[in-house]
Amino acid sequence: MILRWHFKRTGISKDVDIHVFTPEDAPLPVAGQAACEELALAMAKRGISFHPKAAVKEVLKDGCSAAFTDGSSMDADIVIPIPAHRPAAIAAEAGLAAGKPWVPVNPATLETSAPGVFAIGDLNMVPMATGRPIPKAGVFASTEGDLAARIIASRLLGTEPPPAFPGEGLCYLAYSGTQSGSVSGRFLTPGKPDVRFNPPSASGMRAKERFESDWRRFRI
Repeated sequence: MILRWHFKRTGISKDVDIHVFTPEDAPLPVAGQAACEELALAMAKRGISFHPKAAVKEVLKDGCSAAFTDGSSMDADIVIPIPAHRPAAIAAEAGLAAGKPWVPVNPATLETSAPGVFAIGDLNMVPMATGRPIPKAGVFASTEGDLAARIIASRLLGTEPPPAFPGEGLCYLAYSGTQSGSVSGRFLTPGKPDVRFNPPSASGMRAKERFESDWRRFRI
């Protein structure tokens, strides 16, 4: 949507087609059905074609063509793929993944099956009540790293351990260069994640910019 906004400002929007492909069945499943419907509608209003259940299988022709797992393919002036997501080789070689795609951890402490060894961020798998893992986002990695450090310190010092990992997080959804929505909540609540979708607004963009500034200064 930022690209569409940019192309509209530069006067070339009518000459550009934008297609979004995802292996998932909705734009942002973790946010819930209502948010997915809102995002799908927002893209449709901007003339952005959305293709669910279609992961990139192969990028061809010097990056100007892509084939997808649903059997389709498309030529394009620019293909922007997301690289294959997998845990670091050192974790797999150490046996921490136990044959799973990601390293299983205790959801409360982020500790792996090896005592005293913690896995944080994209490396781990923290399951939600739905069975899906919490999103792999920097905001979670930051909280997990802080918690793991506090647990290690408490064990070394013989003090009370910190509270369990709350699974709180958020992400911003920029609709343009001036408006942003967000998805936030507690992702480890019993039953299903307690997630809120906040519609796009100018104040949402200001909050996004403050978040980015704090992130760059390691204040998260």
